[in-house]
Amino acid sequence: MGLLEPLNLLYGLSLAVLVAIYLLAGRQPKLTVSSLILFDQVSAQITKRRFRSDLFFWLEAAALSALALAAAGLFLKLAPARGQPQRWALVFDVGAAMGAREGSTQRLEMAKRRALAQVYRAHAGDEFSVVSYAIEARAVLASGADRRAVARAIGGLRTDDAASRPAAFAAALSIAREADRVEVFAARLPPSAALIVRNVGARVSFTRVGSTQDNLAITALDPGRPLTEPGYCALRSFAARALDCELAIDLNGQPIDRRRLTLAAHSQTMVAFGPLPAAGLLRAAILTDDALAADNVRYAYAASFSSRRVLILSAEPSVSGDLIRIVNAVGPGAVIETLDPTRLSPSDLRSEQAKERSSYNLLVTYDAPATKLPAAATLAIFPRSGAAFRVEGTAASSELDGVAGRGALLAPVALGRARVLSVADWMKVTASGTSSQPLRSIPLAALGRGARGRAGVIAFDVRGHLLFDPDRLDALTLTVDMLRNLLAPVGIRVVSTGARVSVPTRVPAKLTAPDGSMATLNPDREQRVNFRPLLTGHYRVESGETVENIFTNYFDASESDLTVEKQPTRQWPRPPLASATAGAARVRPASALLAGLALSAFLAETVLLAMRRRRSIEPGD
Repeated sequence: MGLLEPLNLLYGLSLAVLVAIYLLAGRQPKLTVSSLILFDQVSAQITKRRFRSDLFFWLEAAALSALALAAAGLFLKLAPARGQPQRWALVFDVGAAMGAREGSTQRLEMAKRRALAQVYRAHAGDEFSVVSYAIEARAVLASGADRRAVARAIGGLRTDDAASRPAAFAAALSIAREADRVEVFAARLPPSAALIVRNVGARVSFTRVGSTQDNLAITALDPGRPLTEPGYCALRSFAARALDCELAIDLNGQPIDRRRLTLAAHSQTMVAFGPLPAAGLLRAAILTDDALAADNVRYAYAASFSSRRVLILSAEPSVSGDLIRIVNAVGPGAVIETLDPTRLSPSDLRSEQAKERSSYNLLVTYDAPATKLPAAATLAIFPRSGAAFRVEGTAASSELDGVAGRGALLAPVALGRARVLSVADWMKVTASGTSSQPLRSIPLAALGRGARGRAGVIAFDVRGHLLFDPDRLDALTLTVDMLRNLLAPVGIRVVSTGARVSVPTRVPAKLTAPDGSMATLNPDREQRVNFRPLLTGHYRVESGETVENIFTNYFDASESDLTVEKQPTRQWPRPPLASATAGAARVRPASALLAGLALSAFLAETVLLAMRRRRSIEPGD
């Protein structure tokens, strides 16, 4: 209930007037005497009587109260009348943090139970849709009223070993924008959630799932160099207290190191091991049980370059010398040869020596056209032409302003001349920048794997010892990462969860995930199969006689930190138009009801007075 004008409660003073009348009426006592002594003086003791209520007083008080409330504008707030069935959208965060355990139950399972209880409490005819988001948003179930179908869709949700992105949250709400009510189930929301919700027309409610849990994570794993340099494993604690940890490190399935250590609250520890006795797949694992298992395992490949052969084609001796130093740093022990491409003739390419060069692991060219020299991987620096890209021109100057995995640089790096390239679809741009004359955004580095093997390109000129300029260390880091990827072994890769993985093949490939599930991947027009690994572990891609082993790692500081703020369920305000419409539909004035109650009280008092009068008249008087 409510009152439109609280000041109108002054009408309630009429009750005080009624009480005063009853008090004044009882100040002088009433004496009954014979008519023969009316003119005689009779002494009577005057006494004050206290207020005594009777049935007539309460009837009059009820009537005055009803009239006062009616004049004050009393109204009733009623539940909205059921019209058309409501459309509900159930939005679930399926990022890595929702896979954390709360006792013996995952956070996602808790969210499922709450959502199912809400589904079965809904009115008949209400429709439900199910949407999930992590790296990207997915419409799991379109709107429908079948409760069993909704329950199956909710029960089939699984967490991804990847961090939830704000863009995916916005896309999930965009999918649910046609619903009347949107219910979000998550452990936390992105910082921009309030701004995203503001653009949604429906009422959005947030159900916080889970509580703060202790967690340990492996943040990095460096294998070092076999037989020469030790490796390092970085551990981080996201707990408010000291925790014991047992760490195991294996190489190709054989134990290398195993130890117990204690991590202080909110600390990071570096653990040294090795040097490793050989090259191979390195695996580090936390054996101690904690809330989140996805960040307890990490892979790295320990490469040996003693049998690697690298050929550098450059007409500039200074550039050849710089590249030799970098290749020796990336792959110590590799056999490096240099040739001047201007002295190569077509007959050289057809010679027996050229046929032997097919065993080269990497071919690096500088300021040279595409060559037919065979190699397992190629890197073109400041190229003139190539099979994986097209040269559209040369810019007089360029600046590096963004690197993949690091985002935009704090300050652009001036690089000098650069080729303006258009790279193939199967290549991933790993660095971008701007060129002058004309001013435009251009790719400065790209990497990929095509039908002829792995290929990389660096568009800027590296003459004048640019790669060793202390003011241009970003260019050196970019080149080192490119060479490290190109010299990595074929058939085995270590990537992060959520990254796009592409495998060249001409026939459909069978994909086996870490949980044992299988899927068939069909090649695209570039004769490649593509997928996005969302689980930590070993993926196996088989196409014909070719097998690609892909090992995935997961770590994200925001998701691995399982701290949950204690605050009640949050509901954002509804849009103004929807709120006004809903409020007007739920208000009903009570004036008619109150007037009826007052009239009933007056009629009851009249009847009682008539009955009293009839009883007071004796028969025969």
